[in-house]
Amino acid sequence: MTLTKEDLLAIKGVVDESTQEIKDRLTVVEDKVTAVEERLTVVEDKVTAVENRLTAVEDEIAEVKDRLTVVEDRLTVVEDRLTVVEDRITAAEENIKEIKIVQLENCVIPVLREVVKYQGDVYERYYEGARRFEEKIELIDETAKTVEEHSKIIRELQLKQA
Repeated sequence: MTLTKEDLLAIKGVVDESTQEIKDRLTVVEDKVTAVEERLTVVEDKVTAVENRLTAVEDEIAEVKDRLTVVEDRLTVVEDRLTVVEDRITAAEENIKEIKIVQLENCVIPVLREVVKYQGDVYERYYEGARRFEEKIELIDETAKTVEEHSKIIRELQLKQA
């Protein structure tokens, strides 16, 4: 089978048409790929921006952690100093209690002893005075009874003489 020039031109026309369709479709695909590449570039730029922001946030977090560590260290120092102050206050309170006890023993108790001694003397005097007062009341009562009896006897005698 031999192909004539016309056959070859016809085949060429069919192939050219098919090739043109493929070229057209390839152009469309290339345009779509270019659009996807452009969109991908935008997405890559956004991802890069997000990565940069994330790096900045991570740096800030690291800085905050460092500052927090410093604050925690300072807080530990303050807590230690506060413990020392609490211990000193406890010791001072104990000293104050001891001082109060010593004052009580050295100042108040001797004064109380003197007061008790003095009050004991006063009590004895008042007790003795009260006892003597009771005796005098009894004596007065007895004298009143005696006067009453004698008055009765005198009246009876006066009535008998009259």
